[in-house]
Amino acid sequence: MFKRKMENLLMKTTFKSILNVTWKVALAIIGLVILINLIGRVANGIDRRYGRAPWGDKELSETVSARYFKNGSSKVYDKASGKYLTGKLSWVSQRPQRDSLTVYCDREGHRGYINCNTGKITIPADKAQYKRAWHFSDGYAFVVLKDKDSLSVIDYSGTVIARNVAPHRSGYDYVFEDGVCQLYEDYPYRTGFLKTDGTWAIEMKYFNIDYPNTEGYRIARNEEGYWLFDKDYNLVFPEPYEMIDFTIGREDTGLYLTKNHVKVMTTYEGKIVEPFVIDGTYDLKYKTKYNDDEADEYALDPDVVVYRVNGWEGLMDKHSGKVLTPANYTNFTMISKDLIMAKLDKGCDDNAVVMDRRGNIIRQK
Repeated sequence: MFKRKMENLLMKTTFKSILNVTWKVALAIIGLVILINLIGRVANGIDRRYGRAPWGDKELSETVSARYFKNGSSKVYDKASGKYLTGKLSWVSQRPQRDSLTVYCDREGHRGYINCNTGKITIPADKAQYKRAWHFSDGYAFVVLKDKDSLSVIDYSGTVIARNVAPHRSGYDYVFEDGVCQLYEDYPYRTGFLKTDGTWAIEMKYFNIDYPNTEGYRIARNEEGYWLFDKDYNLVFPEPYEMIDFTIGREDTGLYLTKNHVKVMTTYEGKIVEPFVIDGTYDLKYKTKYNDDEADEYALDPDVVVYRVNGWEGLMDKHSGKVLTPANYTNFTMISKDLIMAKLDKGCDDNAVVMDRRGNIIRQK
């Protein structure tokens, strides 16, 4: 009996010991799992905050890159030394097409410049405190100075060459190309070309300035009329024209110049090649019979035709080509076999004159 009691006691003691050890091991395992999970969370948090995001890297040169991090910051990195050359920056722009200085933004939102070849900051953002900045080109760059909303021009040292030359318009890339940059003003709307030295190649007083043609000439327009500039931005003609356009599809390329509704073809220097150019003609017709149930009947005028010049119209003799009236009218309509009505402007009003088939205005006595 005693022996059995001892065996039972021994079994109970062994079971308790095993249970105690198992419980401790389980707790240790649970604790280890929690610790590993916690370490993983901390590591993920650190990675999200400080980890690299190589998909956002930018190659600034063969040895220098802007490395991107998952928290949205960037650092300039030197591949040769394996070291970072800057602290954390908000962002770094790509390498410019025509220069070696690129824009960066510090953590306070100020812009400055970094040399893409060396990775060194050449114009510190914290000192310059530019609100906006664009790539250097031809040795100069556009910036928006602190507490300003207009564009200024700086050189490599950060010296302001031209201050507040034009308003800043969002969405435009202000970079000099071939020594000039086109700038805009909204109220009233105007455009012009600024040179790197801060002077105007074409003053900002035009509604629009066309792209240059193959010869480098540009056409500009304002409330005075049309103007022509050569490839060096020199004004070709001292007076404006009603219209200027380039000739197309001719070996002797040149211009169509219109003044007082008369169009001529000239060379770029203004030498007349064709003294009378029109845009087309249309026939006049008059009603010969009115029908109640069918279309009315008309006859074409056999002697007179309407010619067009830039939207204006005049009368011409069909047989001789002699101009009967200048192109000072629009919408010619025959109101009878002998009388013609013509509107006095290109608008929507009904102001008109009545003339005979030779272009003589019918005047009331």
